[in-house]
Amino acid sequence: MESEEAIASLRDNVIAEHGPWTAHNIQLSGSVFTRSSADPAGCPWLLPLFRDFTRKPLHELRIVDLACLEGLYGIEFARSGAEVVGIEGREQNLAKARFVKEVLALDRLTLLQDDVRNLSLERHGRFDIVFCSGILYHLDVPDVFHFVRRMAEVCTGFLFLNTHISPAELGDNSANLGPLESFPFAGYQYTGRRYPEHDPRSSADQRIGNLWASLDNPSSVWFAIDSLRESLAPRYDVEREIGTGGIVGAVEAVRQRVMSALTLQVQARARGRAP
Repeated sequence: MESEEAIASLRDNVIAEHGPWTAHNIQLSGSVFTRSSADPAGCPWLLPLFRDFTRKPLHELRIVDLACLEGLYGIEFARSGAEVVGIEGREQNLAKARFVKEVLALDRLTLLQDDVRNLSLERHGRFDIVFCSGILYHLDVPDVFHFVRRMAEVCTGFLFLNTHISPAELGDNSANLGPLESFPFAGYQYTGRRYPEHDPRSSADQRIGNLWASLDNPSSVWFAIDSLRESLAPRYDVEREIGTGGIVGAVEAVRQRVMSALTLQVQARARGRAP
């Protein structure tokens, strides 16, 4: 195993080529982290949740981490023994995740550079857990509707969804959200607000370089909460809704305002799957 000094040097080489880690602070070895040892990130509370949902040990689970960014969640799941596929559209992010995978020798983690809108049973197979955090609200219509269907296609167990939701009324800090609109799809009407992802005049390279925005669509749609539920209803039985300030396992939804919108976490069982 490399010394901490050697690992830190290799990390710095990755930063020099691909830029600093923007969000995911992962422990590489001892006091060496991807960002700062002062604020390590992690998700230990998710692992017992997954065991409870699936009634399987972690090493028997196959999990997909959609739009995995720099890989934090997929890396944590793989470190705990699960088989994980991380899908990320930006090479700049994926290079950092690959580096951590190599340092930690995570043989059960597969990292794919791809657009999550290409998710399919034929290409990626089936998963016990579909982990979708921070990507749904970056998609536009009609792609977002097809994406919800494709997640259900590959999900044999549970969907874990964390997303922004449009508020009923706009406040002073409304994240540049537009007015409520109606979006028809497959005979139904869904409501939400548009959010600007990129300057419409920006180039493809500029959009790829905007690491915290969509891959290419200039705007996205944030669903109203009832429309989000309606989009999931044909394919999932929602078991829990909790806000970012809530306690996992809470019976009722706990919602926390973010930029005068709502961040909601949904834990749902694929329809027709046994508990």
